[in-house]
Amino acid sequence: MSGLKIGSISVGGFIVACIIALILSITVIPQGHAGVVYKRSSGVQDTTLSQGWRLTSPMDRVTAYPISTETVKVNAFNVQTKDGKPLVIAMEYDYSNQLEKLPYIYNKFKGQDADTIEAGWLQSRAKKASLNVFSKYSVLEVFQKQGEINAQIQKDFTKMVEEHGFSVDSLTLGAPQPYKNTLDAIQAVVNASQKLEQLE
Repeated sequence: MSGLKIGSISVGGFIVACIIALILSITVIPQGHAGVVYKRSSGVQDTTLSQGWRLTSPMDRVTAYPISTETVKVNAFNVQTKDGKPLVIAMEYDYSNQLEKLPYIYNKFKGQDADTIEAGWLQSRAKKASLNVFSKYSVLEVFQKQGEINAQIQKDFTKMVEEHGFSVDSLTLGAPQPYKNTLDAIQAVVNASQKLEQLE
């Protein structure tokens, strides 16, 4: 084989290797997201990657987090009122990750992705805020002051998560669903109140 052919093969192999290396070095950050870079040599980087195609080392780990508003639906769960009545509630909230705190979020949650954090830590805080607030109201007050309760849950939830890099834009509480015995107890109180009004 002539030296010219060997040289051509070597150049061709080099070009192919460069193309493969380039492809492996391209990271795509989705729209509305920012990427946290973890380097094995120096750990989490303070500077995040903006959306689009970005060149990174194939050895780096890049985790994309949403910085646009995300809507999260929390599955129905049980709460208890001040007078011990069980209710089932559901909620949804809009939140975003604070861009400047993304490296902190990555460290705190050990590299977990946004979906895992939403389904775990954030959901548990939303439920905790709800349990705390509902425990301060009687079952009748719950149905009389739903707006007030919604606002208080959002306030408490926001306070719990804001210092950890999450901004809550809004929270919407579904109508509380009482168990049958709770519904019967409510109806009994309403009937007694109506009877008292008639007597007066």
